[in-house]
Amino acid sequence: MKYINIPKGNNQKVYIDTRWVPEAYINYLLENEYDVISDSSLVTDDTFFLTPCLDEHINKEKNDYVSKKMKKLRECFAGEEVCEPLTITFPSDKFPETTPSLPFVMKNIEENGGFEKFIVRTPEQLNLLKRFYKEINDYDFEYRVKSAQKSWSCLGEIIFDRITGHSNKGISLFIYDYKDIFHERIVLQEYVETPTIYNTSMRVLTSSTGEILCASLKYMEPSLPDENKRYHGYFDTYLSDPSSPYFLGNESIISNTVAGGNSILLRKNNYSAKEKEILSAHNINTDTGKVPDSVARVATKIAIHCRREIGAISGMDFIYDNKSKTWKFLEQHEFPMLTTYAQAHNIPLPEDDLEECAFHRELDLNVRLHALINYMNKKYSQKKDSKKLNLK
Repeated sequence: MKYINIPKGNNQKVYIDTRWVPEAYINYLLENEYDVISDSSLVTDDTFFLTPCLDEHINKEKNDYVSKKMKKLRECFAGEEVCEPLTITFPSDKFPETTPSLPFVMKNIEENGGFEKFIVRTPEQLNLLKRFYKEINDYDFEYRVKSAQKSWSCLGEIIFDRITGHSNKGISLFIYDYKDIFHERIVLQEYVETPTIYNTSMRVLTSSTGEILCASLKYMEPSLPDENKRYHGYFDTYLSDPSSPYFLGNESIISNTVAGGNSILLRKNNYSAKEKEILSAHNINTDTGKVPDSVARVATKIAIHCRREIGAISGMDFIYDNKSKTWKFLEQHEFPMLTTYAQAHNIPLPEDDLEECAFHRELDLNVRLHALINYMNKKYSQKKDSKKLNLK
């Protein structure tokens, strides 16, 4: 693996969660005189967070980390034109008494790539969703029991315990508590109507030093559920599958390129007529292709203010509200797909699916080095400016 050239570190502290980074990468930093640390209790104000810092010595539960990160992130909306759509979380023991006005979106905040996002348009769909919440623990157990019995019919009659998942034949089922999953991962969010016939969103990739590394507008035609598609995930399996008794019957609302969408790179030299039409509808200047100022300000604030929790780079998604003519913040990704970055820097994508995973991992590590270079350049520049002031 070949890494981009970085300046000498002069013992600059770099925090790395070693679970995400290969040993060769760490050695590369050490060879270039960086002080690599993996204990978040040892960080200082000057530490560069190459990967997100989960603060495990402080937060024993993952929910503590997520809630604290979201609180810091939301502080960045104060005084800004950009804000979150109305968002309602699930209580620990019941379906929310109040929901956003119909239509609204139910989404799994821990799923990437546009998966597990469902639009609820009608009172009938809302009632079905409430019934799903009430019944799914029992239904899921019985569904998986029948599947296991069919797969292991050679063993004879198999009886599973509802509490432990153990059986009389030495095989077991994992017991899912969907109530906990709803509470931990699911939100109900105001539906934002975008200005064209497409599902659209803007992906902005930032460095923790405040630079916008690249951005693109994603667009995709709405699609109906595919009866031949294989569904996965806790909720997709039941809510998106037409054969399920809890099938919501709704269309896709995603725009991700990994799901088959298209991407318009911002700050390109030339745009096609179709691209200009879509960009103009989103109030983006087609001469400059510049990220709207309101989005750039918030993305920069989040990247800097939450650098400890987010790490060196961040992918942030925004959506244009055609009613209010403003941008709204959707979500943030600590390990974003970097197709837009590759496109912006003329890096050819692999044609072989087998190479794709390795390619994106290498690209991710190099983009983090790009962010480190930005940090070191700023640091050296500040030192030079300070020396000039002292000479005066």
